[in-house]
Amino acid sequence: MTSSFSTRLARHLRALRQSHGWTLEDLADRSAVSRATLSRIENLETSPSAEALSKLAAAFDMPTARLVQAGDAPYPAHVPPADQTYSLDPTTGQKQRILSPGADALGAEVTECDLPISARVDIDLTAQNAAHEFHLLLREGHLIVTLDGEEYRLDAGDTLRFQRAQALTLQTSHHSTARYLLVALR
Repeated sequence: MTSSFSTRLARHLRALRQSHGWTLEDLADRSAVSRATLSRIENLETSPSAEALSKLAAAFDMPTARLVQAGDAPYPAHVPPADQTYSLDPTTGQKQRILSPGADALGAEVTECDLPISARVDIDLTAQNAAHEFHLLLREGHLIVTLDGEEYRLDAGDTLRFQRAQALTLQTSHHSTARYLLVALR
């Protein structure tokens, strides 16, 4: 069964690609996501990983949160849970919920993430074109964060603040999950 998120994302991605006059090959070249994977995403045969979403957002020069929102409609002040976007990275098992989606008139995006036991997520922050400052607040669990080669061990309640980095790795141990908020500021 295909989720409504996957359906909306596939339609939005195809519409964005076509509005730029790009073929699948053009988008593959610009995003470093294979043509085959792009085709499978657009045809609802797979869900994109967090890394693929990040690369696609960079290709379209927009924040990832805006890419996963279906269109450029103005955002209301109140965003109830039913209107928030939920996704699951099939590769890592990470669940994401965009609590406060990015908008052209706003300078921040807030995403809540749940990372399962023994999981690792590599994030290419250079693909987050619009964001230049990040705040990661660990709400529950333990998280090992590697930022440009420097390791930080976070416990619940810890915050890690940083400007755009080249490489960010988030990892849980085989004993703990992690729930964190990631705030991206433009």
